[in-house]
Order: sequence, then structure tokens, then C-alpha cells
Amino acid sequence: MFGNTNPDLWSKDDYLRRRNCIKIVTIILIVIAACASIYSLSMTQYHLSFARMLEIIYDGIVGNAPVDDTDYIEHKIVWEMYIPRVAGGLIVGAILGMAGAVMQSVIHNPLADPYTTGISSGAAFGVAIFTVYGISIFSLSSQWAMVTNAFLFAMIPCCAILIFASIGRGTSSTMILVGIAIMMIFGSATSLIMFSAEPSSFASIYEWNIGSLALIKYENVPFLVAAIVIFAASLIPLSKYMTIMTAGDKMAQTVGVNAKFVRCICFFIVSGCTAIAVSFTGSIGFIGLVIPHICRIMVGSSKGILILSGVVGGLMLMTCDIVARLIVLGGLPVGVITAAIGSPIFIFFLVRSRRNSYYG
Repeated sequence: MFGNTNPDLWSKDDYLRRRNCIKIVTIILIVIAACASIYSLSMTQYHLSFARMLEIIYDGIVGNAPVDDTDYIEHKIVWEMYIPRVAGGLIVGAILGMAGAVMQSVIHNPLADPYTTGISSGAAFGVAIFTVYGISIFSLSSQWAMVTNAFLFAMIPCCAILIFASIGRGTSSTMILVGIAIMMIFGSATSLIMFSAEPSSFASIYEWNIGSLALIKYENVPFLVAAIVIFAASLIPLSKYMTIMTAGDKMAQTVGVNAKFVRCICFFIVSGCTAIAVSFTGSIGFIGLVIPHICRIMVGSSKGILILSGVVGGLMLMTCDIVARLIVLGGLPVGVITAAIGSPIFIFFLVRSRRNSYYG
């Protein structure tokens, strides 16, 4: 998108021009995401106009109470259903997009995503044992017990992989293989639980496995905000090392980068923040896989890909959620739409893109 993507052929002016273009595109996409998120609040099956939606938001901010039943229903739709849903969608999409960019950089695998190491399978097992058997790690309310189970079991694969990395070489291949093994263990256990579950429990687990933003409530949003703040504050300073690691561990070591240490730190941060996200929304697929590839086509493997992946990830997930809640009465799980849209987009860019667009 911005000309030659081979850094070896850049002049100083090319580099500065490219960096400025990345900043401009990122700012434009942030503005588009902000405007689209506000407008999306009026895109419901209730036929709420944009002007009426703005009026409802204003009334809620200044504290004006609903005057009748219709006004009450409209306030409830905007303030309790869609504002936390849109905010959560932007944040979760940003986390998954950035997490995918990090994983593909430090593991050197274009098919890596935040779930490659078994995070989603562990979380799904935690949800399944609570939904079917009522087993929870802590005695909390129903929703928080399920969220806590999902988070703690999601971190089990992370801890196991870090243990293997600490006693071995900690290569990307080792991490992927251990993650796949743990994913298969949790996946088979979850399937066994679902096989013996009641229809209502089975449906709940299945919806969680697909992923839905309808699960997000107001009280969940602060945790998601904390996750993305921690993610950005921790990994943006490390982005220059991740860019170097795209050339391989040996190249990173020649310039003084401890590839094993950086990979473990990045992996731990990605696992923790992704675990928080999926605990509230379920396993929303394809965002972490597709978005980094789209952004890498535009900007290559520069440091700007991390922030750009977050912006585009949030925008795409919010857009998919709009489609999900308009296409069927009551709304579809957003994971259905991300898979339906993400798959052809991914194939299209794989076919049309040059090889060096993906590997820097």
C-alpha cells in the first residue's frame, strides 16, 4: 500500500515518508472507528433513529429520567444493551488484533493467532465444568464464577508452555507443539462434557465457543479496559524487538536481543490479556488471524503494525457485530460473522499478496 515493503531498499526519506503514512492511516482509522461506534448504537432492529439515539445518550449523561414506557425501553436498549456491547467489541477486537500480530512475529508462523497455544480450549473447559456440573474455583455469583473459571483454566496452557520453555530451549516450535497438545487435551475433555450435557447447557457452551458480544455487561468493561491498557503499555515498548525477531532468532541474537526472553514475556502478556477478553466474550475467531495479515500488507512488519492491528481489529469486530444483530431477530453470535467474513478476506489477501508482505 505504501510502496516498497523491503526495508533494505529504503532511503532515509522513504523511511520517514512511510512512517508518516502509517501514522496518518492509523489516525484516520481511529476517527472512523470512533464515529462508526457512535452511529452503530442506532443500528438495531428496534428502528431507532440516529437523532433519537443521540438524544437518549444526552438524557443519560445529564440524568434525565425516561418519561414513559417507550422512552424507558429505548433508554434500556441504548444504555444497557448496546453501549457496553460496542465498547467491549472495540476493546476485545483490539486485543485480539494486537495479540495476533505479536504471536505471528515472535513465533515466526503466519498461521499463529492468540488461540494457538490453547488459551481458548482451556477457557472453554472452565466454562463447561461450571455450566454442566456447577464446579467453580471460587464461590461467586453465576456470571463471575464462569468468568473466573474461564480465565484460570485459560492460563493453564500458558503456565505449562512457560515451564517447558524454561527447562528447554524455549523455541517457537516447542511452544506451538506444547500448546497444540494441551489444546487437544482440553478440547477432548470439553467434548466429553458436552456429550453428556442437558440441551440448555449444551447450547450455552456452544454459544460461548462461537463467541458473542451479548455476554458483555457494564461491570465487565473496566476489566477489558484494564486488559488493553496493560497490553499496550507492556508490548508497545517491546515492538522494536518483535520487529527484529521477524528475521529469526539468530538474527535477533546478532544484534543483542534475547529472543527466548522476549518471546516468553510477550507470550505471557498476550496469554493473560487474551484470557481476560475471552472470559467475557467466548472464543471469537479469525480476528487475531486475519487482521495482522491485512495490516502487514499495508505497512509491512514495522513497529506500527501493533497499533494498526488493534485499531483495525476493533473496527472489524464492531462491524461484524452490527451485521450479527441486524441479520437475525435477537442477533447471531458474532463469531459466526467473523468466520464468514474473515475466511474469504484471508484467502483473498493470501492469493493477491506478495510473499514478502507477510514476512517483512
